[in-house]
Amino acid sequence: MSASTILEQLNLQGLQIAMPQVLGNIALIPLTRETADTGLRLALRNYEQHAPYTPDNVEKPDNTNYYSYIPHALIATPGGKSEAAFGTRILRSAKCNSDPPYGLYGNSIALHKVARRESPDTLRLLPLHTAMEGFLSLHFGGPDIAWSEYTHSVKDTGLGFRTEHSVSGRYISGLQDALRVFEIQHRQCGVILMVANAVAAIFITPHPEDYRSLHQTLLQDFYGELVYHYGLMSDAPLSLVDPIPEQATDFDQLRDALKRMRTQWQSIYQRQLTSLFDTPITAKKLYQFGPYTLQQFSTGFNPNKENHIGECIVNSNQHILYLKTYRLSASQCRRAYLLQQLAENDWHLDRCAIATGCQSTNELILRMQNAGFGYLLHPHILDAARAWRRKR
Repeated sequence: MSASTILEQLNLQGLQIAMPQVLGNIALIPLTRETADTGLRLALRNYEQHAPYTPDNVEKPDNTNYYSYIPHALIATPGGKSEAAFGTRILRSAKCNSDPPYGLYGNSIALHKVARRESPDTLRLLPLHTAMEGFLSLHFGGPDIAWSEYTHSVKDTGLGFRTEHSVSGRYISGLQDALRVFEIQHRQCGVILMVANAVAAIFITPHPEDYRSLHQTLLQDFYGELVYHYGLMSDAPLSLVDPIPEQATDFDQLRDALKRMRTQWQSIYQRQLTSLFDTPITAKKLYQFGPYTLQQFSTGFNPNKENHIGECIVNSNQHILYLKTYRLSASQCRRAYLLQQLAENDWHLDRCAIATGCQSTNELILRMQNAGFGYLLHPHILDAARAWRRKR
């Protein structure tokens, strides 16, 4: 496979943005296809109907365990007929009596990999888990050079135990009502989910029938803490376009006013999507099955910008047939950015401080501590940085 097959930028080729549907601070923007892809289909996997999968944790080949919230899997089948398995249930361990509204979910399903080929033409993936696994494993190995500032445990085992907080879509205020009330559009193959006028997630499927069967799984997906807090904001309707004037009393006037509203909505959301679709991404190939490629990606980790991670399946023409995105909060971006800068500077603190614009190495050390990475350094290094801060 040529390197050009790896995505360099997200795109909506073959998709059209339809009229948004708004309820309070939730907006669902349908994505439609004039011509649906019939070569790839997606279906749900109900674990309860498949005996080989029992409650446990995801097994990783590097002696680590990956625990998370897994309501279902998606089955990608080139050229096959998709039949969704309805009634998928969340399996819980004996120690978990209820679904927590916020935080890292456990237990998960015993699987060898979060994405696995089940046959020559079938791929099973856990939605968003390839993306989150890549995010959590970012520079997980730690320093390659035994710098004296780092603890012995970090030199031996890497970054250790990493978690990120997420929340089920059922706890995003207004999302369940929006999915219940809004109509699925003709030829709809995807949706852009806006919460408080911010892009929360994008979900794309290859075929309208796939989207129709997977529409409600938006409630079962997990979302970042930023999206959860946006959902708690005022649920007053977003007043971004001119309302239909009261003097519009006949059908022609109503038709013209509605056309203006649709144009304004599309213009607004296209501007908002520019920051996501015009941003270069870093993508990694995970699986090739037939003419399709499963990739995980990130838009970058600049804390001052909007950042997403996600996964997609693209064809040989780089058309996105499947897409799920996860919006990162500023704190998540800061953690990833620090790890990225440390790795690029060989985990040398002085060089990394210069690269990140810190006034001194002590400032970088304090930033690492605030980001939750203080455990990487010896206590006397942290004490010296705190003393430096008190003297300022």
